[in-house]
Amino acid sequence: MHHTTRGLALGAGLVFLTGAQAAAQSFLDTNSVVVANVGGPVPDTAGVAMPNFAFGGSGNFDTPVLDASGNVFFRGRFVDTPTTILPYNDRAYFYGNSPSNLRMVVRGGEQAPGQPAGVLLRTTTGTTVSLSGSYRISPNGTTLWGATFWDSIGTGGITAANDEAFFGGPASGAPSLQVQQGSPAPGTVGATYAQAFSSFSQQSNGINDQGRLYFSGSLTGGDTSTTTGSNNQSGWFAGLPAGIEMIQRKGSPVNGVPGAIAIDTSATMGFVSQMNSSGAFLYEVVMSNTQGTATVTNDRAYLVHTPGVGSTVLVREGDVAPGCNGATFNAETGDAWSAGLGGNAFNRNGQTVFSSTLRGGDVSGTTNNVGLFMGSPGNLQLVVREGMNAPGTDAQFQAFQTSNAIINNNGQVMFQGILTGGTSTTANDTGVWMGTPGNLVLVAREGDAAPSSGGGTLASLSGTSIYFNDQGRVMFTNSPTGGTVTGLWYIWDAVGGIQPLTINGSQYEVAPGVFKTLQSVSTTSFNNTDGASLIFGHTGKIALKLGFTDSTGAVVIVTLPTTTPATTYCFGDGSGTACPCGNSGAAGNGCANSVNASGANLAASGVASLAADSFLLSGSGMPNSSVLYFQGTTQVSSAFGDGLRCAGGSVVRLGAKFNTAGASVYPAAGELAVSVKAGIAAPSTHTYQAWYRNADPAFCTAAVFNLSNGVEVTWVP
Repeated sequence: MHHTTRGLALGAGLVFLTGAQAAAQSFLDTNSVVVANVGGPVPDTAGVAMPNFAFGGSGNFDTPVLDASGNVFFRGRFVDTPTTILPYNDRAYFYGNSPSNLRMVVRGGEQAPGQPAGVLLRTTTGTTVSLSGSYRISPNGTTLWGATFWDSIGTGGITAANDEAFFGGPASGAPSLQVQQGSPAPGTVGATYAQAFSSFSQQSNGINDQGRLYFSGSLTGGDTSTTTGSNNQSGWFAGLPAGIEMIQRKGSPVNGVPGAIAIDTSATMGFVSQMNSSGAFLYEVVMSNTQGTATVTNDRAYLVHTPGVGSTVLVREGDVAPGCNGATFNAETGDAWSAGLGGNAFNRNGQTVFSSTLRGGDVSGTTNNVGLFMGSPGNLQLVVREGMNAPGTDAQFQAFQTSNAIINNNGQVMFQGILTGGTSTTANDTGVWMGTPGNLVLVAREGDAAPSSGGGTLASLSGTSIYFNDQGRVMFTNSPTGGTVTGLWYIWDAVGGIQPLTINGSQYEVAPGVFKTLQSVSTTSFNNTDGASLIFGHTGKIALKLGFTDSTGAVVIVTLPTTTPATTYCFGDGSGTACPCGNSGAAGNGCANSVNASGANLAASGVASLAADSFLLSGSGMPNSSVLYFQGTTQVSSAFGDGLRCAGGSVVRLGAKFNTAGASVYPAAGELAVSVKAGIAAPSTHTYQAWYRNADPAFCTAAVFNLSNGVEVTWVP
């Protein structure tokens, strides 16, 4: 019997494994922290454990969501050992990244934010909790959730027409009212929201770092109509709570499509909605073909609304598809066309990935009538199409799992495909690919060996849950064929290949000396407004809800190891070569500049892989000026301008940027990857530095430029 110490668990207890798990460890075993578990203490709003309270009860935890700082937000249920907690106050929202800093945000039954005194977060009957079991958090920790409230005094003016709302705000502070049922709806004449705000959906509701909301709202009263031909009882809404605007209303002219009228019947105007960190809003509109200029062959479109600018068409039914020799975005037969967009298909840079059926042009039956496309309004390109050769195989693509195509902020896409031809059979005809158009890499294929499964092979990889981040890492679940383990989550990256994230049936230490048998893992697929999933962050942190065979659960955070270790060196902090004017910066940075005494910092992230490059250089602490990111082949350290030259040898200029808030990143979406830009063709070690303008000749030398610290990284195949 083997034993191993779980590195980042609550305690340093031993994990004892038997049978199939004896030789298998996962990232959950070695790189996780238990944030909350059944039987564990329940913190109050100050983070202090509440006497006699413990997490537990039916449905003890809902799936956590993750922010960029590595904190999770989740709804938890708890019990009181000497007494019975009332059914409307036995759940609360919590926020934190470990038991030591976990705190309660708001509890059911408490005063409803922004409501008159005595209006409580509970249902009218008091038989159920009113806090929604679905909720969101943005990368900077801004939350959004729905609830019903009840007037316990009877003087607050709360009725069935206005007793639901969205609440939220910074998770580290007190929640506030965001938008309330029964409130006047902008863009209407006297209509109010009839939306069931307590029925929160991560698919159609959200909030970004700026605090901008988006939702599909139903309307009542005022100028609303239910008559076919003038039905206008819903719309797309977005904006800050104090400045929400109607983006599109049923039965009204379509913004961005001159002459078209949005659908004017009882049918739904659209389902797709996603927002990014700048507030750009991706949404779907079905148009009337009895009013306006749209017909049955072009009556559906997907648009992007930019605050202060308006809406622009991303793709419309009937448009010519790029890269397809005359084929158009249409249904194969008939006219019921729609694009396929996954829950995480819109990134920070305004790029979208979607699938579409094609008609006409070079379409030949069903052999090439579906493609995946990516880009922004006016700048779409073909990623891959049925009939094309599938990289890493001798087969061709026959179909795609369209709801699982994802795009990250580096412009890389990830998708699931079905194969035909070559040596493909029903035992190996599905797989996962990632990369950029013309540079796709096979991640995993059905029939390949399934690590840590006890001798099994990967089962179908079509339609299973899958995630993607800026590091180019893919997270997917599989129930291998054969072997002794039937359920695993895996992590793939270009350096480590496929490695187990979780292994069903394994023993997991939820508290010092307390071990449970893992039975299930819960996740959510919708985006966080920054080109990432709500549970899988760009830094490699993952939020999971675990279920165990004894019907208990836990909320955990897994931190994946660094993908490509980068070494920082050549610091202008006085630890090595002196800065030109004694202008030492902070530890680990470059020399001080005229706007930042700490100096500039250069950091690296992602995978430095020639096959699947997601390597990023991030510069900060600079003036809002131009900056050149450049690459060398050796480490040097010598005075240069107002700073130190760190990257030498054979130098290549990678790209110039302009800093915003003193920071920038290279490469951004649409720019050539570092490995391609610099012409790296074989595994090798390279150095990097940021060289920026520091336009103050009186600060140090007359050179008016400075540099960051250096970064060295080894590129792998």
